[in-house]
Amino acid sequence: MVAPTASGDSAGTWRLANDKSVAFGTPLTIVVKVSGGTTGTPTKTVTPGGSSATSTNTSTPTATLLAPPTAASNLSISNKACDPAGNSGGTLNWQDNSNNENGFNIYANNVFHGSVGANITTYLVPSDSFGATLTLSVESFNNAGSSSKVDLPVCP
Repeated sequence: MVAPTASGDSAGTWRLANDKSVAFGTPLTIVVKVSGGTTGTPTKTVTPGGSSATSTNTSTPTATLLAPPTAASNLSISNKACDPAGNSGGTLNWQDNSNNENGFNIYANNVFHGSVGANITTYLVPSDSFGATLTLSVESFNNAGSSSKVDLPVCP
């Protein structure tokens, strides 16, 4: 990874893979922040036939390691529907405990159901989507990885 020559941010994400190219582990993201301008002092060099000024840039890029976000907590459900005939759902609510998430993934019975953006703390689970047994899970995510899933048994 090479830092940009102009001011700004540059990010790279890496993840380990086995000999069959199957990724494993948590992705690692590095963000390089380059501030604007040069901090060097121009120096004058005299050469035959004239002179020229050169500037040496002594600014040093800094890397910031992005950590996976903190897990959500306090899961609850409102408008709960648990029908023995096979329908279950409601509005899933949780507490956002992170300040660096890109969003939240929602799982129903351990199967990915959908995502919401950062700082969103509710998700509508249609009652006709699942059977009589329902466990909902939430995990926060960003470019560095995901938090652990937090489960809420809903039905029965």
